[in-house]
Amino acid sequence: MADLKSIIEENQKERERLLSLMAALRESDFSRRLSNGWTIGVALAHIAFWDLRQVTLLTQWLQKGGQSPVLPLDADAINAPLAILSEAVPPRGVVKIATEASQKADGLVAGMTQAQVDEFLKVGSERFLRRALHRREHLDKIEKALKN
Repeated sequence: MADLKSIIEENQKERERLLSLMAALRESDFSRRLSNGWTIGVALAHIAFWDLRQVTLLTQWLQKGGQSPVLPLDADAINAPLAILSEAVPPRGVVKIATEASQKADGLVAGMTQAQVDEFLKVGSERFLRRALHRREHLDKIEKALKN
């Protein structure tokens, strides 16, 4: 099973990376395109959305005493319209949302016990707890685009 302490540390490291990257962005950087066609702003809004989704799912799961199942979904069917909507969010709005979402997600996971983590992993994906995995994937793409 996943070690809660390592999850917390990994999430914190990637959250700090996210916050540092956003603080360094110029307004024009948010409209730079990534290799997948998204802008940097869309990628950051995407990270925020999925952090907030996991907050909602984990909160429900914790409130119901671990009884509610975590249902799979079609991420592509969500990401496509989300990318269109995210284009309309101003850069500083994206920063605010991504900052708050990452803090909420990491705080919720950090407040869990190892027993809760072990129980959750029986019904849910480790990526729901290891937010760092998702953030890292997109931050790597953003940093690559900024170097070009």
